[in-house]
Amino acid sequence: MKTSVIGSVRPWAIVLGLTVAAIPVVSAVDESRTGAMESPAQLSGSEIGSRSAVATESTATARQNESTQFVERAAKADMTQISLGLLAIEKAGSDRVKDYGRKLIDTHIKSIKDLMELASEKNVFIPINPALLPQDELNQLAQKPGSEFDKAFIRAAMTGQVKTQADLQQFVGRAKDENVRIFADKMFSNVNKQVSDTRELGNKLGMASEELNPPAVGEAAPASETKPNPPQQ
Repeated sequence: MKTSVIGSVRPWAIVLGLTVAAIPVVSAVDESRTGAMESPAQLSGSEIGSRSAVATESTATARQNESTQFVERAAKADMTQISLGLLAIEKAGSDRVKDYGRKLIDTHIKSIKDLMELASEKNVFIPINPALLPQDELNQLAQKPGSEFDKAFIRAAMTGQVKTQADLQQFVGRAKDENVRIFADKMFSNVNKQVSDTRELGNKLGMASEELNPPAVGEAAPASETKPNPPQQ
């Protein structure tokens, strides 16, 4: 059984002030119960009922797996942005960046608390685990001073937000579970606004437009280097 490791996470966990119960994910359907397809004429009434129950259970498992995947992705996105916000408060040279860091923390604390309610409803465990965060990138960012930190922070926040957009795409408007779909749609809309806000802050800091284009999803750029995204359709 999975267990919560909230006591060992970075300082953002203290900000959350959360105690996360370890809720086991519903196990998968026993595949041994399914076999070659038979026509209804070959099945008794009890066998038809049994097959129908297996099909229903399989559908429920697919929904559960989808809910689990969504919760994991959303939680990682929230925790990463909270971590960035905390670094901004501590390290930023600009008051604008510090203020934006506080805004990220407030926004994603609310988001992850709402996510906890959804996770509890779906009987899904939220992985509050520092190992899920991009520790190397966060540590590199923490070493940068003043205005250098500010620009690197903007790039890191933008990169994380664009990745979240990509991670949420499969759930937006198409998740099988209605509540997951509603949550994904709302989160996607909020992240779109954040991307715009982050870009605007970068412009105010005098960053060139090419500096505000994060690396393509799945492509990691060095902290001192940025690569433009391919044009979006």
